[in-house]
Amino acid sequence: HIFLESCNDNENQLSIKSCGPNPDEGFSECETQDEIKVSFIKNDLKLARSIADSTKQSFCPDTRVAFHGEFARRISIPLSLCHRVRYFLFAQEELVNSSYINLIFDCVKLDNAKAQFQCPNIRCRHAWTSMRSRISFSVSSPKIGFIALEIFGQNCQHCNAHTQALWYIDEVCRVMKNLALFIFERYFPDMVNTIELENNITPSRASRHDPTQRKGRMLAPHIKKHCEACRRGLCFV
Repeated sequence: HIFLESCNDNENQLSIKSCGPNPDEGFSECETQDEIKVSFIKNDLKLARSIADSTKQSFCPDTRVAFHGEFARRISIPLSLCHRVRYFLFAQEELVNSSYINLIFDCVKLDNAKAQFQCPNIRCRHAWTSMRSRISFSVSSPKIGFIALEIFGQNCQHCNAHTQALWYIDEVCRVMKNLALFIFERYFPDMVNTIELENNITPSRASRHDPTQRKGRMLAPHIKKHCEACRRGLCFV
């Protein structure tokens, strides 16, 4: 993330008033450079919040960038500002064969999304849409500050090739909002009110279905034997 620092073209020109506050600058000398940076960061967060999720696909088609961008604006940066706590997001495969392989996680957050699939087998290339693209977030305690993301695939019904999910950007945004709410409710309840709710929907853990998920009409039932999450016991029961 790039943060712009204020630049004074006249910084080498001394003035007899240089030791006093200058009301035209908008801040006094007693404000530290860190405080100025924080002000810029808060302004960036405010600007990011004003962008509708439905429009982000037009300038950010890369889901990896979207996951990390939404994670930064909803979780890591707000927690850094409010609690001086830092969380880091990793893909599950990044932790394999690394020094972090034995990390201890407190809990797992599961979520669901509408996604597209296209078989990677060049002789098949079958494409389909599923309302049950599953994702898991293994969450450590704030002291450790690690979150491991894993997106589950499905097998092609024509040739049985394992196929990765292609997520919609607005679904990435929705799922990351749900993750932020989950983390705040568990560890930082004072932060819950920073999550804007869609259509005044009250968060509920009783329902397994998120009413704000992207809508769709499936023409065939969900086949468990082709679903990686089902085989691992992490799909809907």
